Amino acid sequence: MRRHLLFIFAIIFLFSCKKDNTKPANNTNTDQFTVSFASATNTNVTDFILTGSLQVTSASQDIEYGFVFSSFSDPSIYQGKVIGVGKSQKTLNYNYTLTDLDPRLTYYCRAYALQNDKVVYSSIFTVGKHSLAITSVSSDTLSSPDVLTIITNFKNLTPTDQVSIYLGTTAINVSGTNAADTSGMIYYVNYPTQLPSGVYALSIKLNNIIIPYTKNITLLAGKWTDVGQLSYAQVVIPHETFGFVKDGWIYSYRLLVKQYPEVTTTQFIKQNIQSGQVVNLTTFDSDTFIFGAGIVYEGNLIHFIGGEEYDKHTTACVNSHYIYNTDNDTWTKVADFPGTVRTGAVTMLYNNKIYYGMGYRIGDPNNTNSAEADRNDMWTYDLQTRQWQQLAATFPQDGRSHSTYFSIGSKIYMVAGYDRITPQHSTWCFDAQTNTWSQKADYPGPGYEDDISFQFGQYGYVGVGSYETSGGPAGVNNFYRYDPVNDKWIRISTPVYTAFYMIAGANGQSGVIAGGFAPYGAPQDIYVFTP
Repeated sequence: MRRHLLFIFAIIFLFSCKKDNTKPANNTNTDQFTVSFASATNTNVTDFILTGSLQVTSASQDIEYGFVFSSFSDPSIYQGKVIGVGKSQKTLNYNYTLTDLDPRLTYYCRAYALQNDKVVYSSIFTVGKHSLAITSVSSDTLSSPDVLTIITNFKNLTPTDQVSIYLGTTAINVSGTNAADTSGMIYYVNYPTQLPSGVYALSIKLNNIIIPYTKNITLLAGKWTDVGQLSYAQVVIPHETFGFVKDGWIYSYRLLVKQYPEVTTTQFIKQNIQSGQVVNLTTFDSDTFIFGAGIVYEGNLIHFIGGEEYDKHTTACVNSHYIYNTDNDTWTKVADFPGTVRTGAVTMLYNNKIYYGMGYRIGDPNNTNSAEADRNDMWTYDLQTRQWQQLAATFPQDGRSHSTYFSIGSKIYMVAGYDRITPQHSTWCFDAQTNTWSQKADYPGPGYEDDISFQFGQYGYVGVGSYETSGGPAGVNNFYRYDPVNDKWIRISTPVYTAFYMIAGANGQSGVIAGGFAPYGAPQDIYVFTP
């Protein structure tokens, strides 16, 4: 494939006219002439056009003119390569093309004029030493299916020049180029799916010259695929979305508002992840929306416990317990949770018991004594006896709010959030077998508020979320995988958009995120992560 490269080279004038160090003993030549070096223009990476000028005042015979160059700093016709261009007795300009130079080296050139034993030189002119370089890249971490942008300082390669780009020892395909940037050629490289995730050295091979980049490139594991959008026909109030993922379907409960005149209602649907098929489902209350409830999967029965109830512009925490049957699209209300109301609780199903706790309570506008407070207790709900029991073990620090969680086996992993008003990146593990909490490796992501999570295999996945700035929450889209065996977080591929309060869940051996709220509106995209 042919390339046209632009690049910057250094040209330095050393303003001194030097004579040859070896002078003849008996010089009786009275002809008058001088020579000057006008310019050195590169035509590609390895070639230069040298331009000189012979000025003749008087000449009784021909004067030889040309150039001399070498890799040492004081070239002469006795020390260096001599390029004779021609002979003349008149003033003229002349040029010569130097070819096949190594652009990484410096060459010293000057024009000369010779008649018998009389030689004169121009000032020394320096060419070469271009320091070919990859000046920058779009990112030193690459997620599939991202494109890596590589910016160089190359200019004007000929069609015969060969350019290859390598990650490690593997040549990767170039998807496009851009020669319009005056600083140098730009290359575009698709995520190399033939390579496993890891850290690789980036380099460009130009003909036989290897140009390395100063930093390594990290290929992040996994791939996010856009599979469609959630289906909604009405304007959505920001961030009022709740749902879960089960058996290839996204179940989405949303609070909707029709405008002119304003009418608030709820909608519950399921949408097939692959086909996009949408099925309208039954809401438990057409006027009431519950957000932030603890969700627990018990086969075809989905438990919704606690959360925030939104009813005619009033929001307050509740302790209700609803069970949704995915087989027959029915809702059943069972006895309320007996503990303190809360939203954002952590949950798990283990050994035929629901584990439910932590979270935080928001203020009830109808009760001035219900200021927001983080919770640090843990409860169980026995699916056989339908009885709640508070566990003796409590979280060893102040409670957490706006955290996320996932469960593996007998353990709940609670990640990030707030310790009252202090942002946290900690990871805590509750073990149902021992009823104890233990601290694990800190979550390395920049977001600490309302991250999303899912779990499949033996790993937990956490990402997106936000952090507070003076202008409000700022969204992030980093994603990480947690290995509980080695207590280690590893960064993985990044979703292509950022939102708050997204639906997230596992679908077999893949993760799904959808919907949410962002500063620019309510996105409806559905993305699937495969490891």
